[in-house]
Amino acid sequence: MAHGCTVCLLKVDRKENSVFCIKCKKWIHQICSGLNEEQISAEKSLHQKNEGSYSCSKCNITSKPTNHSQSDNLILEKLNQLAAEVNEIKQTTSKTSSKFETVIDEVHTLKNVLKKFQIYQMISNSSSLNCPS
Repeated sequence: MAHGCTVCLLKVDRKENSVFCIKCKKWIHQICSGLNEEQISAEKSLHQKNEGSYSCSKCNITSKPTNHSQSDNLILEKLNQLAAEVNEIKQTTSKTSSKFETVIDEVHTLKNVLKKFQIYQMISNSSSLNCPS
């Protein structure tokens, strides 16, 4: 299950390179924790045995400080990914909206043709009733 990192607030999954904070009970990205891969691996092993000791910077001011430039880069990378996804959704929505408008126009045209046909039928039926045989 994914939660928000306490440092950058973006989604983090414990399957990623991440570390568990024993105080707030949340997962933190490795890049946000300031720990290297070896430290993350060791802390994950301890966490599995319920012996973890890591406290995130939000919970423990004396914890290892985060590398803000790396954290900022991670946030920027995630924002760029989200922007690309939003643009893709906009393009899809625009195409769908255009197709929807075309279908609506066709429905209106068909309704008008049907009305004309019904009027024609009414006139034809009334003409045949008024004609002496």
